[in-house]
Amino acid sequence: MKNRSKTIAGLTASLIIGIYALSLCLAPAVGQAATRETNPNGGAAAVTGQTEGIGYAVKLYNAESGLPTSDANVVYSTSDGFVWVGGYSGLIRYDGTSFERQDSSGGITNVNALFEDSKCRLWVGTNDNGVICTSGKESIHYSYENGLDASSVRAIIEDKKGNIIIGTTQGIYYIDDSKTVHMLSDSQIKGSYIDRLVPDKDGTIYGSTRDGALFCIRDLRVTEYFNGSDLGIGAISSVLPS
Repeated sequence: MKNRSKTIAGLTASLIIGIYALSLCLAPAVGQAATRETNPNGGAAAVTGQTEGIGYAVKLYNAESGLPTSDANVVYSTSDGFVWVGGYSGLIRYDGTSFERQDSSGGITNVNALFEDSKCRLWVGTNDNGVICTSGKESIHYSYENGLDASSVRAIIEDKKGNIIIGTTQGIYYIDDSKTVHMLSDSQIKGSYIDRLVPDKDGTIYGSTRDGALFCIRDLRVTEYFNGSDLGIGAISSVLPS
């Protein structure tokens, strides 16, 4: 890989990387807090008493207060105002008043990941049954029968060309505009357990694997790949583009 040291320096400057060790950014944050005034105004600041005059209400939803299940793997809000809850018992829609369990006959079971694309379609990634794309009352189930050989999905994202990128426990697949499934063929991530996929403002997709590696995808190609030792840290557990 050309100019590897320069690339690593640029990468670490533009990303916030979570590692299994204690983050080194804690010490500078303490010093900065002592030398400048802060004005926290978020919900977390309100609930911890850091902000005066701002209230914070909490309501717990579980099987005893209207939620059809007490497990939730993912919570996602779509542009139409609905809140979706995915769990081992399937997919649940919340309209602000009541919860409605969605029909599982189309394959929506054991939900792990949710994503709304630029066409307002909801993509549902399951733990053992592939991906379901829903749009209104229509849905398409992607599984081994149409090219998605990995049934356990962990992350779903869209690239700048409208391809749906799917992170699975056995590598990355993508679905193009013709609704065809392809495997992202790259020896560095082929067969890897993909934990996360996150885009930046320029359309580059960053991902991390369960083995603690970090990679970048541009135009359906893995352009960078690093493990913790490449960056001088421990195993990478999360990534956040700045």
